[in-house]
Amino acid sequence: MKFVALHFQILYKSKKIMYNEKKAMIIKERTHKLEEKLFETEAMMISWFIELRWIAFALALIFCLWGVYIFGVVKESTCRVPLTIFTVSIGISNGIFLYLSKKQISTRLQLFIQIISDLFILTGILHHSGGAENPLFMLYVFHVFIASILLSKSDAYKVTVMACVFFATLSILEYSHILPHYTLEVFPHYEDKHASHDPLYTFGILGVFIMVMFVSTLFATSLAENLRTQIKKQKEIASQLVQAAKMSAIGEIAGNIAHEINNPIGIIIMKTKTLLSDFRQHLSEKVISDIEKIDKHAARIATIITGLLSFARPSVNKKEPLDINKVIEESFNLIRSRVEIERISLKFDLEGNLPRIIGNFNELQQVIINIVNNAVDAMPDGGELMVRTSRSGYMNNQTTEDVEIEIADTGKGIPSEHKELIFTPFFTTKGKKGTGLGLTICDGIIRDHNGKIRIESTLGKGSRFHIFLPCARGEQVYTGEKN
Repeated sequence: MKFVALHFQILYKSKKIMYNEKKAMIIKERTHKLEEKLFETEAMMISWFIELRWIAFALALIFCLWGVYIFGVVKESTCRVPLTIFTVSIGISNGIFLYLSKKQISTRLQLFIQIISDLFILTGILHHSGGAENPLFMLYVFHVFIASILLSKSDAYKVTVMACVFFATLSILEYSHILPHYTLEVFPHYEDKHASHDPLYTFGILGVFIMVMFVSTLFATSLAENLRTQIKKQKEIASQLVQAAKMSAIGEIAGNIAHEINNPIGIIIMKTKTLLSDFRQHLSEKVISDIEKIDKHAARIATIITGLLSFARPSVNKKEPLDINKVIEESFNLIRSRVEIERISLKFDLEGNLPRIIGNFNELQQVIINIVNNAVDAMPDGGELMVRTSRSGYMNNQTTEDVEIEIADTGKGIPSEHKELIFTPFFTTKGKKGTGLGLTICDGIIRDHNGKIRIESTLGKGSRFHIFLPCARGEQVYTGEKN
Protein backbone atom coordinates (compact mmCIF):
# COMPACT_ATOMS: atom_id res chain seq x y z
CA MET A 1 0.00 0.00 0.00
CA LYS A 2 2.83 2.37 0.82
CA PHE A 3 4.33 1.72 -2.59
CA VAL A 4 1.01 2.49 -4.31
CA ALA A 5 0.60 5.69 -2.27
CA LEU A 6 4.15 6.73 -3.10
CA HIS A 7 3.49 6.00 -6.77
CA PHE A 8 0.44 8.26 -6.82
CA GLN A 9 2.34 10.98 -4.96
CA ILE A 10 5.07 10.90 -7.58
CA LEU A 11 2.49 11.11 -10.36
CA TYR A 12 0.81 14.06 -8.66
CA LYS A 13 4.08 15.92 -8.15
CA SER A 14 5.13 15.19 -11.73
CA LYS A 15 1.90 16.73 -12.99
CA LYS A 16 2.56 19.70 -10.75
CA ILE A 17 6.02 20.12 -12.30
CA MET A 18 4.48 20.06 -15.77
CA TYR A 19 1.82 22.59 -14.76
CA ASN A 20 4.36 24.98 -13.22
CA GLU A 21 6.67 24.61 -16.19
CA LYS A 22 3.78 25.29 -18.57
CA LYS A 23 2.80 28.42 -16.63
CA ALA A 24 6.38 29.65 -16.61
CA MET A 25 6.79 28.89 -20.31
CA ILE A 26 3.69 30.99 -21.08
CA ILE A 27 5.35 33.94 -19.33
CA LYS A 28 8.56 33.27 -21.22
CA GLU A 29 6.66 33.08 -24.52
CA ARG A 30 4.94 36.39 -23.85
CA THR A 31 8.29 37.96 -23.07
CA HIS A 32 9.69 36.59 -26.32
CA LYS A 33 6.75 38.03 -28.27
CA LEU A 34 7.28 41.41 -26.66
CA GLU A 35 10.94 41.23 -27.57
CA GLU A 36 10.05 40.50 -31.17
CA LYS A 37 7.75 43.51 -31.31
CA LEU A 38 10.31 45.94 -29.91
CA PHE A 39 13.55 44.58 -31.31
CA GLU A 40 13.12 42.32 -34.31
CA THR A 41 15.47 39.53 -35.19
CA GLU A 42 18.38 40.49 -37.42
CA ALA A 43 16.65 39.44 -40.63
CA MET A 44 13.45 41.25 -39.69
CA MET A 45 15.33 44.43 -38.77
CA ILE A 46 16.88 44.65 -42.23
CA SER A 47 13.55 43.78 -43.85
CA TRP A 48 11.80 46.50 -41.84
CA PHE A 49 14.42 49.09 -42.85
CA ILE A 50 14.10 48.12 -46.51
CA GLU A 51 10.32 48.53 -46.29
CA LEU A 52 10.82 52.03 -44.89
CA ARG A 53 13.18 52.85 -47.75
CA TRP A 54 10.57 51.71 -50.30
CA ILE A 55 8.14 54.16 -48.72
CA ALA A 56 10.81 56.88 -48.86
CA PHE A 57 11.43 56.03 -52.53
CA ALA A 58 7.73 56.36 -53.35
CA LEU A 59 7.48 59.75 -51.59
CA ALA A 60 10.66 61.02 -53.28
CA LEU A 61 9.37 59.90 -56.64
CA ILE A 62 6.09 61.75 -56.10
CA PHE A 63 7.99 64.89 -54.99
CA CYS A 64 10.29 64.68 -58.01
CA LEU A 65 7.54 64.16 -60.61
CA TRP A 66 4.94 66.43 -59.11
CA GLY A 67 7.04 69.15 -57.54
CA VAL A 68 9.89 69.42 -60.01
CA TYR A 69 8.34 68.51 -63.36
CA ILE A 70 4.76 69.73 -62.87
CA PHE A 71 4.94 72.66 -60.44
CA GLY A 72 8.58 73.60 -61.03
CA VAL A 73 9.42 74.32 -57.39
CA VAL A 74 13.13 74.32 -58.31
CA LYS A 75 14.08 77.35 -60.37
CA GLU A 76 17.02 75.95 -62.30
CA SER A 77 16.06 73.39 -64.94
CA THR A 78 19.56 71.88 -64.69
CA CYS A 79 18.51 70.35 -61.34
CA ARG A 80 15.87 68.12 -62.85
CA VAL A 81 18.22 65.43 -64.11
CA PRO A 82 20.31 65.18 -60.90
CA LEU A 83 17.15 65.10 -58.76
CA THR A 84 15.75 62.35 -60.95
CA ILE A 85 19.00 60.38 -60.72
CA PHE A 86 19.15 60.68 -56.93
CA THR A 87 15.49 59.71 -56.61
CA VAL A 88 15.86 56.65 -58.84
CA SER A 89 19.04 55.67 -56.99
CA ILE A 90 16.97 55.17 -53.84
CA GLY A 91 14.98 52.43 -55.56
CA ILE A 92 18.06 50.89 -57.22
CA SER A 93 20.04 50.81 -53.97
CA ASN A 94 17.07 49.33 -52.16
CA GLY A 95 16.91 46.51 -54.67
CA ILE A 96 20.62 45.88 -54.11
CA PHE A 97 20.17 45.85 -50.33
CA LEU A 98 17.22 43.49 -50.69
CA TYR A 99 19.52 41.10 -52.56
CA LEU A 100 22.33 41.49 -50.00
CA SER A 101 19.93 40.83 -47.12
CA LYS A 102 19.69 37.23 -48.29
CA LYS A 103 23.46 36.80 -48.11
CA GLN A 104 25.61 35.95 -45.10
CA ILE A 105 26.66 39.53 -44.41
CA SER A 106 26.87 41.19 -41.00
CA THR A 107 23.60 42.85 -40.02
CA ARG A 108 25.43 45.82 -38.54
CA LEU A 109 27.45 46.30 -41.74
CA GLN A 110 24.34 46.14 -43.92
CA LEU A 111 22.50 48.69 -41.79
CA PHE A 112 25.50 51.03 -41.76
CA ILE A 113 25.88 50.88 -45.55
CA GLN A 114 22.17 51.57 -46.04
CA ILE A 115 22.16 54.52 -43.65
CA ILE A 116 25.33 56.07 -45.17
CA SER A 117 23.92 55.71 -48.69
CA ASP A 118 20.68 57.36 -47.54
CA LEU A 119 22.59 60.27 -46.00
CA PHE A 120 24.53 60.73 -49.24
CA ILE A 121 21.38 60.61 -51.40
CA LEU A 122 19.49 62.97 -49.07
CA THR A 123 22.41 65.42 -49.16
CA GLY A 124 22.43 65.27 -52.99
CA ILE A 125 18.69 65.92 -53.17
CA LEU A 126 18.95 68.83 -50.73
CA HIS A 127 21.81 70.38 -52.69
CA HIS A 128 19.74 70.45 -55.88
CA SER A 129 16.59 71.73 -54.14
CA GLY A 130 17.59 74.72 -52.02
CA GLY A 131 20.37 73.39 -49.78
CA ALA A 132 20.10 74.62 -46.19
CA GLU A 133 17.02 76.66 -47.23
CA ASN A 134 15.04 73.45 -47.79
CA PRO A 135 13.26 72.52 -44.52
CA LEU A 136 13.45 68.86 -45.53
CA PHE A 137 16.99 68.83 -44.10
CA MET A 138 15.32 67.69 -40.85
CA LEU A 139 14.82 64.31 -42.55
CA TYR A 140 18.33 63.54 -41.28
CA VAL A 141 16.84 63.03 -37.83
CA PHE A 142 14.90 59.96 -39.00
CA HIS A 143 18.17 58.13 -39.54
CA VAL A 144 19.17 58.95 -35.98
CA PHE A 145 15.97 57.33 -34.67
CA ILE A 146 16.43 54.31 -36.92
CA ALA A 147 20.06 53.86 -35.83
CA SER A 148 19.05 54.18 -32.14
CA ILE A 149 16.48 51.40 -32.53
CA LEU A 150 18.44 49.00 -34.70
CA LEU A 151 22.04 49.61 -33.65
CA SER A 152 24.00 50.09 -30.45
CA LYS A 153 24.30 53.40 -28.62
CA SER A 154 27.81 54.07 -29.91
CA ASP A 155 26.75 53.27 -33.48
CA ALA A 156 23.79 55.66 -33.17
CA TYR A 157 26.16 58.48 -32.22
CA LYS A 158 28.41 57.58 -35.16
CA VAL A 159 25.42 57.98 -37.49
CA THR A 160 24.64 61.32 -35.85
CA VAL A 161 28.19 62.55 -36.43
CA MET A 162 28.06 61.44 -40.08
CA ALA A 163 24.72 63.22 -40.62
CA CYS A 164 26.13 66.43 -39.11
CA VAL A 165 29.24 66.16 -41.29
CA PHE A 166 27.16 65.70 -44.47
CA PHE A 167 24.88 68.67 -43.73
CA ALA A 168 27.69 70.91 -42.45
CA THR A 169 29.79 70.16 -45.54
CA LEU A 170 26.87 71.02 -47.84
CA SER A 171 26.02 74.24 -45.98
CA ILE A 172 29.60 75.53 -45.77
CA LEU A 173 30.43 74.69 -49.39
CA GLU A 174 27.32 76.53 -50.64
CA TYR A 175 27.99 79.46 -48.31
CA SER A 176 31.56 79.66 -49.61
CA HIS A 177 30.31 79.54 -53.25
CA ILE A 178 32.41 76.44 -53.83
CA LEU A 179 29.19 74.63 -54.69
CA PRO A 180 26.49 76.42 -56.65
CA HIS A 181 23.25 77.22 -54.87
CA TYR A 182 20.00 76.13 -56.52
CA THR A 183 16.89 78.13 -55.70
CA LEU A 184 13.82 76.56 -54.15
CA GLU A 185 10.94 78.61 -55.58
CA VAL A 186 8.60 77.80 -52.70
CA PHE A 187 10.28 80.50 -50.58
CA PRO A 188 10.71 84.16 -51.58
CA HIS A 189 14.12 85.20 -52.87
CA TYR A 190 15.78 88.46 -53.87
CA GLU A 191 17.89 88.96 -56.93
CA ASP A 192 21.23 87.22 -56.39
CA LYS A 193 20.64 87.02 -52.63
CA HIS A 194 20.14 83.73 -50.85
CA ALA A 195 19.82 82.82 -47.19
CA SER A 196 22.43 80.12 -47.80
CA HIS A 197 24.98 82.90 -48.45
CA ASP A 198 24.13 84.72 -45.25
CA PRO A 199 26.55 83.81 -42.41
CA LEU A 200 23.97 84.38 -39.66
CA TYR A 201 21.45 82.09 -41.35
CA THR A 202 23.94 79.43 -42.43
CA PHE A 203 25.78 79.01 -39.16
CA GLY A 204 22.66 79.61 -37.09
CA ILE A 205 20.79 76.82 -38.89
CA LEU A 206 23.89 74.62 -38.68
CA GLY A 207 24.19 75.13 -34.91
CA VAL A 208 20.52 74.42 -34.30
CA PHE A 209 20.71 71.36 -36.55
CA ILE A 210 23.68 69.87 -34.69
CA MET A 211 22.07 70.54 -31.31
CA VAL A 212 18.75 68.95 -32.38
CA MET A 213 20.52 65.93 -33.83
CA PHE A 214 22.53 65.15 -30.70
CA VAL A 215 19.62 65.81 -28.33
CA SER A 216 17.43 63.52 -30.47
CA THR A 217 20.14 60.85 -30.33
CA LEU A 218 20.36 61.19 -26.55
CA PHE A 219 16.61 60.71 -26.07
CA ALA A 220 16.28 57.96 -28.67
CA THR A 221 19.21 55.90 -27.37
CA SER A 222 18.09 56.35 -23.74
CA LEU A 223 14.63 55.06 -24.61
CA ALA A 224 16.05 52.16 -26.63
CA GLU A 225 18.49 51.18 -23.85
CA ASN A 226 15.69 51.31 -21.28
CA LEU A 227 13.52 49.04 -23.40
CA ARG A 228 16.40 46.60 -23.91
CA THR A 229 17.01 46.53 -20.16
CA GLN A 230 13.34 45.85 -19.43
CA ILE A 231 13.29 43.00 -21.94
CA LYS A 232 16.45 41.50 -20.43
CA LYS A 233 14.90 41.64 -16.95
CA GLN A 234 11.72 39.96 -18.18
CA LYS A 235 13.74 37.19 -19.77
CA GLU A 236 15.67 36.67 -16.52
CA ILE A 237 12.45 36.61 -14.49
CA ALA A 238 10.91 34.08 -16.86
CA SER A 239 14.01 31.88 -16.58
CA GLN A 240 13.96 32.15 -12.79
CA LEU A 241 10.27 31.19 -12.70
CA VAL A 242 10.98 28.05 -14.71
CA GLN A 243 13.86 27.12 -12.41
CA ALA A 244 11.89 27.94 -9.25
CA ALA A 245 8.97 25.81 -10.38
CA LYS A 246 11.27 22.87 -11.06
CA MET A 247 13.14 23.21 -7.78
CA SER A 248 9.95 23.52 -5.72
CA ALA A 249 8.33 20.45 -7.21
CA ILE A 250 11.56 18.41 -7.17
CA GLY A 251 12.03 19.31 -3.53
CA GLU A 252 8.57 18.03 -2.60
CA ILE A 253 9.05 14.80 -4.52
CA ALA A 254 12.52 14.31 -3.03
CA GLY A 255 11.14 14.81 0.47
CA ASN A 256 8.40 12.21 -0.01
CA ILE A 257 10.75 9.65 -1.51
CA ALA A 258 13.40 10.29 1.15
CA HIS A 259 10.93 9.70 3.98
CA GLU A 260 9.84 6.39 2.44
CA ILE A 261 13.41 5.17 1.93
CA ASN A 262 14.86 6.44 5.21
CA ASN A 263 13.25 3.85 7.50
CA PRO A 264 14.22 0.68 5.57
CA ILE A 265 17.76 2.01 5.06
CA GLY A 266 18.03 2.60 8.79
CA ILE A 267 16.94 -0.98 9.42
CA ILE A 268 19.47 -2.32 6.90
CA ILE A 269 22.32 -0.39 8.54
CA MET A 270 21.25 -1.55 12.00
CA LYS A 271 21.03 -5.21 10.92
CA THR A 272 24.40 -5.17 9.14
CA LYS A 273 26.10 -3.70 12.18
CA THR A 274 24.42 -6.32 14.37
CA LEU A 275 25.65 -9.12 12.12
CA LEU A 276 29.18 -7.74 12.12
CA SER A 277 29.32 -7.23 15.88
CA ASP A 278 27.45 -10.33 17.18
CA PHE A 279 28.05 -12.99 14.56
CA ARG A 280 31.39 -12.09 13.02
CA GLN A 281 33.11 -15.24 14.43
CA HIS A 282 30.52 -17.46 12.74
CA LEU A 283 30.88 -15.86 9.32
CA SER A 284 33.39 -16.50 6.58
CA GLU A 285 35.72 -13.76 5.39
CA LYS A 286 33.81 -13.45 2.12
CA VAL A 287 30.48 -13.01 3.89
CA ILE A 288 31.99 -10.45 6.26
CA SER A 289 33.42 -8.56 3.28
CA ASP A 290 30.04 -8.58 1.54
CA ILE A 291 28.21 -7.37 4.69
CA GLU A 292 30.75 -4.58 5.11
CA LYS A 293 30.10 -3.51 1.51
CA ILE A 294 26.36 -3.56 2.20
CA ASP A 295 26.91 -1.45 5.31
CA LYS A 296 29.15 1.00 3.43
CA HIS A 297 26.72 1.54 0.56
CA ALA A 298 23.70 1.67 2.87
CA ALA A 299 25.48 4.40 4.83
CA ARG A 300 26.08 6.26 1.56
CA ILE A 301 22.38 6.01 0.75
CA ALA A 302 21.59 7.31 4.23
CA THR A 303 23.87 10.29 3.60
CA ILE A 304 22.08 11.06 0.36
CA ILE A 305 18.68 10.73 2.06
CA THR A 306 19.76 13.09 4.84
CA GLY A 307 20.82 15.61 2.20
CA LEU A 308 17.54 15.19 0.36
CA LEU A 309 15.57 15.81 3.54
CA SER A 310 17.63 18.92 4.28
CA PHE A 311 17.04 20.14 0.74
CA ALA A 312 13.31 19.41 0.73
CA ARG A 313 12.47 20.52 4.26
CA PRO A 314 11.70 24.28 4.62
CA SER A 315 13.62 26.03 7.34
CA VAL A 316 11.68 26.31 10.61
CA ASN A 317 14.66 27.10 12.79
CA LYS A 318 14.74 30.34 14.68
CA LYS A 319 16.60 33.25 13.11
CA GLU A 320 18.26 35.93 15.19
CA PRO A 321 20.75 38.79 14.81
CA LEU A 322 24.20 37.34 14.10
CA ASP A 323 27.72 38.60 13.68
CA ILE A 324 28.74 36.89 10.46
CA ASN A 325 32.42 37.02 11.46
CA LYS A 326 31.63 34.90 14.53
CA VAL A 327 29.80 32.38 12.34
CA ILE A 328 32.90 32.10 10.16
CA GLU A 329 35.24 31.73 13.13
CA GLU A 330 33.13 28.97 14.68
CA SER A 331 32.87 27.18 11.34
CA PHE A 332 36.64 27.11 10.86
CA ASN A 333 37.13 25.85 14.40
CA LEU A 334 35.37 22.67 13.25
CA ILE A 335 37.30 22.15 10.00
CA ARG A 336 40.64 23.84 10.65
CA SER A 337 42.41 20.52 11.28
CA ARG A 338 41.37 19.14 7.90
CA VAL A 339 42.48 22.31 6.15
CA GLU A 340 45.91 22.11 7.80
CA ILE A 341 46.32 18.39 7.04
CA GLU A 342 45.72 19.12 3.34
CA ARG A 343 48.59 21.69 3.40
CA ILE A 344 46.30 24.62 2.67
CA SER A 345 47.23 28.07 3.93
CA LEU A 346 44.40 30.20 5.31
CA LYS A 347 44.01 33.93 4.83
CA PHE A 348 41.32 35.95 6.57
CA ASP A 349 40.22 39.48 5.78
CA LEU A 350 37.20 39.97 8.04
CA GLU A 351 35.95 43.53 8.13
CA GLY A 352 35.22 44.82 11.60
CA ASN A 353 32.11 46.74 12.64
CA LEU A 354 29.88 44.93 10.14
CA PRO A 355 26.11 45.28 10.56
CA ARG A 356 24.50 42.15 11.95
CA ILE A 357 22.34 39.91 9.81
CA ILE A 358 19.20 37.98 10.69
CA GLY A 359 19.91 34.28 10.28
CA ASN A 360 20.19 30.81 11.70
CA PHE A 361 23.67 30.10 13.06
CA ASN A 362 23.70 26.35 12.32
CA GLU A 363 22.40 26.72 8.78
CA LEU A 364 24.88 29.43 7.83
CA GLN A 365 27.64 27.38 9.43
CA GLN A 366 26.56 24.45 7.26
CA VAL A 367 26.87 26.64 4.15
CA ILE A 368 30.37 27.84 5.01
CA ILE A 369 31.64 24.37 5.95
CA ASN A 370 30.20 22.87 2.76
CA ILE A 371 31.81 25.48 0.50
CA VAL A 372 35.15 25.21 2.33
CA ASN A 373 35.09 21.40 2.07
CA ASN A 374 34.49 21.72 -1.67
CA ALA A 375 37.42 24.13 -1.89
CA VAL A 376 39.67 21.70 0.00
CA ASP A 377 38.59 18.87 -2.32
CA ALA A 378 39.56 21.07 -5.29
CA MET A 379 43.13 21.47 -3.91
CA PRO A 380 44.44 17.90 -3.43
CA ASP A 381 48.04 19.14 -3.68
CA GLY A 382 47.57 22.06 -1.30
CA GLY A 383 46.93 25.68 -2.05
CA GLU A 384 45.55 28.88 -0.59
CA LEU A 385 42.11 29.57 0.83
CA MET A 386 41.02 33.16 1.38
CA VAL A 387 37.93 34.24 3.34
CA ARG A 388 36.79 37.86 3.28
CA THR A 389 33.78 39.72 4.66
CA SER A 390 32.69 43.22 3.72
CA ARG A 391 29.75 45.52 3.20
CA SER A 392 28.09 45.21 -0.19
CA GLY A 393 25.41 46.84 -2.32
CA TYR A 394 25.09 43.87 -4.67
CA MET A 395 21.44 43.17 -3.83
CA ASN A 396 20.60 46.86 -4.30
CA ASN A 397 18.16 46.89 -1.38
CA GLN A 398 17.16 50.45 -0.48
CA THR A 399 15.98 49.56 3.04
CA THR A 400 18.95 47.53 4.29
CA GLU A 401 22.64 47.02 3.68
CA ASP A 402 24.18 43.77 2.49
CA VAL A 403 27.03 41.77 3.95
CA GLU A 404 29.23 39.79 1.55
CA ILE A 405 31.12 36.61 2.37
CA GLU A 406 33.80 35.75 -0.17
CA ILE A 407 35.48 32.34 -0.17
CA ALA A 408 38.23 31.89 -2.77
CA ASP A 409 40.52 28.96 -3.49
CA THR A 410 43.40 28.26 -5.85
CA GLY A 411 42.09 24.86 -6.88
CA LYS A 412 41.18 23.19 -10.14
CA GLY A 413 38.35 25.56 -11.01
CA ILE A 414 35.07 24.71 -12.69
CA PRO A 415 34.57 24.33 -16.46
CA SER A 416 32.40 27.09 -17.91
CA GLU A 417 29.76 24.58 -19.07
CA HIS A 418 29.33 23.37 -15.47
CA LYS A 419 28.85 26.76 -13.79
CA GLU A 420 25.13 26.80 -14.57
CA LEU A 421 24.69 23.31 -13.10
CA ILE A 422 26.58 23.35 -9.80
CA PHE A 423 23.47 24.26 -7.76
CA THR A 424 21.36 21.60 -9.51
CA PRO A 425 20.42 18.56 -7.36
CA PHE A 426 22.64 15.48 -7.90
CA PHE A 427 25.08 17.30 -10.16
CA THR A 428 28.64 16.63 -9.01
CA THR A 429 32.15 16.79 -10.44
CA LYS A 430 33.55 14.51 -7.72
CA GLY A 431 32.40 11.25 -9.24
CA LYS A 432 31.42 8.63 -6.68
CA LYS A 433 32.71 10.76 -3.81
CA GLY A 434 30.01 13.39 -4.17
CA THR A 435 26.24 13.27 -3.73
CA GLY A 436 25.50 16.41 -5.76
CA LEU A 437 23.42 17.90 -2.95
CA GLY A 438 25.89 20.01 -0.97
CA LEU A 439 25.75 23.19 -3.04
CA THR A 440 22.05 22.69 -3.72
CA ILE A 441 21.41 22.76 0.02
CA CYS A 442 23.67 25.81 0.38
CA ASP A 443 21.71 27.61 -2.32
CA GLY A 444 18.43 26.73 -0.60
CA ILE A 445 19.65 27.99 2.80
CA ILE A 446 20.89 31.29 1.36
CA ARG A 447 17.61 31.81 -0.50
CA ASP A 448 15.73 31.08 2.74
CA HIS A 449 17.77 33.89 4.31
CA ASN A 450 16.67 36.21 1.44
CA GLY A 451 20.25 36.23 0.18
CA LYS A 452 22.04 35.39 -3.04
CA ILE A 453 25.00 33.21 -3.90
CA ARG A 454 27.07 33.36 -7.08
CA ILE A 455 30.33 31.88 -8.28
CA GLU A 456 33.28 32.97 -10.38
CA SER A 457 35.65 30.29 -11.58
CA THR A 458 38.51 29.88 -14.02
CA LEU A 459 39.59 26.39 -15.01
CA GLY A 460 43.00 25.66 -13.57
CA LYS A 461 43.11 28.83 -11.45
CA GLY A 462 40.44 28.36 -8.80
CA SER A 463 36.93 29.37 -7.76
CA ARG A 464 35.47 32.27 -5.83
CA PHE A 465 32.10 32.06 -4.05
CA HIS A 466 30.23 35.25 -3.20
CA ILE A 467 27.45 35.05 -0.60
CA PHE A 468 25.26 38.13 -0.08
CA LEU A 469 23.04 38.38 2.99
CA PRO A 470 20.75 41.30 3.91
CA CYS A 471 21.38 43.00 7.24
CA ALA A 472 18.78 43.28 9.95
CA ARG A 473 16.33 46.13 9.35
CA GLY A 474 17.22 49.16 11.40
CA GLU A 475 20.55 47.55 12.33
CA GLN A 476 23.27 50.16 12.53
CA VAL A 477 26.73 48.80 13.32
CA TYR A 478 27.72 45.80 15.36
CA THR A 479 30.59 46.93 17.51
CA GLY A 480 32.72 43.84 17.42
CA GLU A 481 36.46 43.69 17.37
CA LYS A 482 38.18 43.55 14.05
CA ASN A 483 39.61 40.14 13.33
